[in-house]
Amino acid sequence: MKQIAYLDIRRRRTKRPMQYEGQPVVEVVQLRLCKREAGKYISLGALPRLLVVRSEPQSSPEVPPRHRALAWKELAGWVEHLAVFSDPAVVAGQYENRLKWEGWERSLAGKPTAKDLYDWQRDEQTLARLRPQYEKLRDKLATLIGPPHTQDIDALYPNEYDDVGYSDDARKAIKELRAVLGTDFVVTVGRVHTFTSI
Repeated sequence: MKQIAYLDIRRRRTKRPMQYEGQPVVEVVQLRLCKREAGKYISLGALPRLLVVRSEPQSSPEVPPRHRALAWKELAGWVEHLAVFSDPAVVAGQYENRLKWEGWERSLAGKPTAKDLYDWQRDEQTLARLRPQYEKLRDKLATLIGPPHTQDIDALYPNEYDDVGYSDDARKAIKELRAVLGTDFVVTVGRVHTFTSI
């Protein structure tokens, strides 16, 4: 199956001292989404740059959780743009939603509920068909920084209230990542992934 894009990885060691949250930055990684068309390489866009830090002098370098979460969230957004939203099944489902809302606004039908509306994030059949188009892209980023962790998303969108659990923004991001990347691909618990060489 044709891939929607590939991941171009540019790495550079820090030449002057840099710190991130009190930890020394040893490397900066720039990620670009590219594709090849008519023998030319076209840059589609950049993912957020990754800072690679070393928490202890003898420890393995790692990407901070918030940076890892941002990279995965941005990749999911690009996948939605390039593969999901242009798929005929998703386009048809969203068109049906619009018709239902217009029918309600014109008093021709009752107000649609969430159960009545098409939700591409619940359309596992379509998503499973689309995933091979970006599986290599997903797997390359996972090899580099590890799969997305719910703890990373929690660090990116902390709960501002005293109640236990994820914030609404974190829940929404986790749902989106699970839909795009696959439910089993998003790690709920697990060790922190250290940075690897490619």
